[in-house]
Amino acid sequence: MEAERLLTIPEMARAMGINTTTIGQLIARGLIPVLKFGRVRKARVSAFNAFLQNAEGKDIYEMARGGEADEEINMATD
Repeated sequence: MEAERLLTIPEMARAMGINTTTIGQLIARGLIPVLKFGRVRKARVSAFNAFLQNAEGKDIYEMARGGEADEEINMATD
């Protein structure tokens, strides 16, 4: 069985065009599951892709800060 490729925090940040701090916040909130190697965190490609699919249409920065996605906020105020 071949091991799945793992992504580092900088790789995930580059893929999304955001900074590593935001990725760290998403990880801390449990939104991107990671494997821990001491202080190093890496995500399976499938876990990262699942996060991206779930986050589609939502504000990533709001998710990282722990707020609601814009879509949910707009629905609550209508």
